[in-house]
Amino acid sequence: MPKTKPTPYTKCWWSQELAQMCRQKCRLKAKSFRLWAQHLHPVHKEVRRVANEYTTRIAGAKKKHWEDWLEDVNIDNMWTVHKYAGGAPTDGGNARIPTLKMQTNGQAKELDNNEEKSKLLYDTFFPPPPADPHADLPTDYLNPACEFKPITDNQIYRAIRNLAPFKALGPNNICNVVFTKCADQLVPWMGHLFRAIFELNVFPSEWLMSKTVVIQKPG
Repeated sequence: MPKTKPTPYTKCWWSQELAQMCRQKCRLKAKSFRLWAQHLHPVHKEVRRVANEYTTRIAGAKKKHWEDWLEDVNIDNMWTVHKYAGGAPTDGGNARIPTLKMQTNGQAKELDNNEEKSKLLYDTFFPPPPADPHADLPTDYLNPACEFKPITDNQIYRAIRNLAPFKALGPNNICNVVFTKCADQLVPWMGHLFRAIFELNVFPSEWLMSKTVVIQKPG
């Protein structure tokens, strides 16, 4: 078998002591979750202490692992070191927005500062509204694939069951869990409302409004 090139991950920096500390942290977190209503219970303070110590030990173990690997550099893996050292700088795993690219007059431009990134994201998520929002749209539609039938209460029940209960609130500030928990009381009224919309050909303008919540994720 051909020899694999040595990399920083050919040696395992994860020790038995760190594994034991990880299990201890998980057990304390589970106990703290069960006792969440007892705010003064000492387990909450203990889980924070162990979690902080675990994070510090992990960072120290990673640092020592990299130092040991660099000290053992030889002619076989020197080009691997050059690739890491000469590569583009990273953020060390912190939450950040990577370099973005945009087209300007047919030319690609890289955006690497927060102001330009923010403007590009804002323009992408929130495009300008049309000049005349009440302009008549083209009405040359394709023939319907099936005959239209009024919405039934069973269809509304199925749609409610597929809702994510704790999504971000809309303009009406009503959480989806209200519909999932109170479907039996709401669906009979909602059925009349939806069927009246199609019978009267009236669509509430408030339903055209939406709220976009942008959540930054790590990585």
